[in-house]
Amino acid sequence: MTQVSLLILDDNKASFDLIGHYLEASRLMSYTVHHSPSVKEALNLSVDRSVDIISVNMEMLHEPGSAPLAAIRSRYPRAALVTVCQNESSPEQALEIIKNGGQYCIHVHEFSSQFLDRTYAFAYQQKQNELRREEETQLEMSKLARAVAQSSNTIVITDKEGNITYVNDAFSDITGYTREEAIGQNPSILKSGLHDEGFYRHMWSLLSEGNTWSGELTNKRKNGEIYWEKATIDPILDVDGKIISYIAVKEDITDRRIAEEQLQKSEEHYRFLAESLNHVVWTASARGRINYVNENGLRILGYDLADLMDDNWLSIVHPDEQAAVARNGRLPSVAVSLTAKSNDSK
Repeated sequence: MTQVSLLILDDNKASFDLIGHYLEASRLMSYTVHHSPSVKEALNLSVDRSVDIISVNMEMLHEPGSAPLAAIRSRYPRAALVTVCQNESSPEQALEIIKNGGQYCIHVHEFSSQFLDRTYAFAYQQKQNELRREEETQLEMSKLARAVAQSSNTIVITDKEGNITYVNDAFSDITGYTREEAIGQNPSILKSGLHDEGFYRHMWSLLSEGNTWSGELTNKRKNGEIYWEKATIDPILDVDGKIISYIAVKEDITDRRIAEEQLQKSEEHYRFLAESLNHVVWTASARGRINYVNENGLRILGYDLADLMDDNWLSIVHPDEQAAVARNGRLPSVAVSLTAKSNDSK
C-alpha cells in the first residue's frame, strides 16, 4: 500500500473528523494526516515540501487576510490539490480552482470511505505522472542546453528585432566577442563589408516570412580578421505561428575556403605553365579519361578539345605502343609516339 502525506486545510472540525474517519478504512493508500484550520497556518506548517495531497475547504480561501490558492500551490508544488465544497461550486469558484492548479472538486454530500480513498489515490497518481513528465522534459531540456552550449558550431539566438539574446561558447571562440559583449547587440557587428545590402535584404525577406535561409557568410572577427561561415538561420514561432525569435547555426569553414583558394591558385599556375610549353600536355581522371589538353598540344595533334574530352588517354598513344603502355598502366619515362588526328606520329 502506498504511503502518502495528506494535508487537510479545513476550519470545520466536524468535516476534518469525518474525512479522518473515512480514511481509516482506506484500502488503496495509507495516509499520514496533517491538519491546518487556516490558510496562514498551512503556509507556515513545519512539515516539509513533500506533502503529497492537499485537501482544501474552498470556503476558507476567502477568509480575511488569507493567502490565495496560488500561494498554497507555491508552498507545496509537488502536491495534488483536491478542493472540498460544502455546496455546488459556482462557475467563479471552478475557474479559480482550475487557474491555480486544482485537480478535483468534491462535495461533502459525496463523502464515503471508498469515494475519498479513490479520489485521493487518483489525484495522487495523476500528480505523480505530471511530475514525472516535467522531470523528463527538464532532463531533455538540460541535455539540449548542454548540447547547444558545447557545440563546436556557432549558435546565436536573437529576438524578433534581431538583437542577440544568446550565444554559445563557440561564438566567443570564433568571433572573439565575449557573451557579455554580444548580448543585446545586432549580428551586424560581424559584418565584413564584403556582402552588399541586397544580400542582407534577401536574407531578411525570407526570414521575416517564416522561411529558412541557408548560405555562406563572409564575416569579420573582433580583431578585424575575415572568416567564412556556412550558416542556417531559422525563425522560431510561437503556438500561433508568429515569429518570436531567430536561431542561427553556423560552421566555420575558413580553413576549407583558404584551401580552395590555394588549390585554385595552384591550378591557375599549373595551367599557365602548361599553356606556355610547346609540347603536348594533358591530364586525365583516375579512370583514365582526358579532362585537359593544352592549346599547343591540340595544335600539334590537330584535335579540337571536344574531340578528346572524356576519351581514354590511350586513344592518343600510337597504336604500336598502346599495348606496352597499357601493360604498365602509365606512360613510360621515355618518349612515346602520339597519334595526331591525321594519323601521323608526333
